[in-house]
Amino acid sequence: MALQIPFKRCIFHCLRINTLTGINSLRYKNNFHDRMLTMEEDSLDEFTTQLLQKKIEKWSARKTVPKISVDIKQVDDPTHNISDLGIDKINNLFHEAIEYNDNSQILELIEQCISIKVCPSTSNILYTLTVCSQSGNIISIRNIEKLCRQQCPEVLAMNSNFRHFVAEAIWVKGNTNEALILFREVYKENTFLRRKIRLMLKNLIVGVVANRSEVILHNTMKFAEELAKEYKDFYPLACIWQTCFLSEWFTDQCLALDLLNKYNELFKAVVHRIPYVVAVSLHNHQAEVVYRLLEILLKFEMKSQYVGVLLALLDYQIHQKNIRRCVEIVRWSEQNDIELLPIHHQKYLKLLLSYKDDILDIKNKKPIKPPRLKTHFKF
Repeated sequence: MALQIPFKRCIFHCLRINTLTGINSLRYKNNFHDRMLTMEEDSLDEFTTQLLQKKIEKWSARKTVPKISVDIKQVDDPTHNISDLGIDKINNLFHEAIEYNDNSQILELIEQCISIKVCPSTSNILYTLTVCSQSGNIISIRNIEKLCRQQCPEVLAMNSNFRHFVAEAIWVKGNTNEALILFREVYKENTFLRRKIRLMLKNLIVGVVANRSEVILHNTMKFAEELAKEYKDFYPLACIWQTCFLSEWFTDQCLALDLLNKYNELFKAVVHRIPYVVAVSLHNHQAEVVYRLLEILLKFEMKSQYVGVLLALLDYQIHQKNIRRCVEIVRWSEQNDIELLPIHHQKYLKLLLSYKDDILDIKNKKPIKPPRLKTHFKF
């Protein structure tokens, strides 16, 4: 079964990145990469695809046009015209701006490309569209669409006329109903773009819950439920669950629990979100969130995941030197036949010994006597 994954190893490696220091001795390190890809597959796949495409184009440009040296600051000069440059040099300017995360430079470059009717590489076009959509820049998206319609229609056709970028920009501007309609249309007709839409929704959902937009959250959840029922795609619902579960508002936490009660198949998607939830919570020293997660895992009899979360919590409490919580976790583990890893036994015993040494030091210390005050009274 998908739920019976070797969860404990993954959660410890995830926590090592954020807060904990003793996890690097765990076994199964060779499987960590695969589990992390499963846990954040959409984000990593999207990032890897764009990164490889940009690097390939960059290497190709350097190979065909050696020793290209174009200062990105040239474009800041209004008298400079990129029409004097070849397509490889223009793409290099985009690469430089992207590497420096200079969005204003990227927008200026695309505006000049539009004016001279030159299409940069596909990866540069898509990156620029992402910058525009996340900032709600609908006008630039439309202008890029016109450019591609004239110069590279195949890119436009492959990406459904960039309607998903328009949808994200419209959402940012506040028109979520129209945005959801566009997302639904593109998701239905273009399977190639479903991963990108899921990633967009993941980022947008965080903002919806953070801004306490109940109406928008309701509409978004309705759309996510449609994807789950029609396409068996539970990823958007899992993102809603994760964001609501991590919310400090009780109503959001109740909504996360209701989703688990309503959709049995949601467990498979939620399992991959658990390591992230635990890592973020412990990194922010919100152990109560992890205890709440343990209650849910117990309720739905997810023992394999429960063990991993419990051991991660024990490691955190050892790191915090919270002896009382550590004793509670160890006793509960013994009562429920949960085996601790050798590394946890060593850390726990070390903590107990240091705790006893501190007590002995306090007992052995001689009490401090206050100095005797000599007073001389004159009458």
